[in-house]
Amino acid sequence: MNLDRHTAITARAHQIWEKSGCVHGQDVQHWRQAERERDEAEARAAAVEQFNAGPIEVAPAKLTRKHVAKAAEPAGEVPAASARKPRVSRKASAPPL
Repeated sequence: MNLDRHTAITARAHQIWEKSGCVHGQDVQHWRQAERERDEAEARAAAVEQFNAGPIEVAPAKLTRKHVAKAAEPAGEVPAASARKPRVSRKASAPPL
């Protein structure tokens, strides 16, 4: 165990001991709690460091014909396939007069 880690755990265990009312005989429990807290803090720091390290390599997604067609369209134009037809009423119309 390096000196910085040991010092940090010692200080935290002492804080826990004081917070619990300075009860003697629970030094092992206080030490273990301080160690767990330190381990969790180091794990969080490692996760943040890994996250900030840069982009994660991701396999390219499988492209479908729809994706390829959409990518080939000029920007700003509406493709013919998505153009809507006018709605036709299905109600019976009145007979001509």
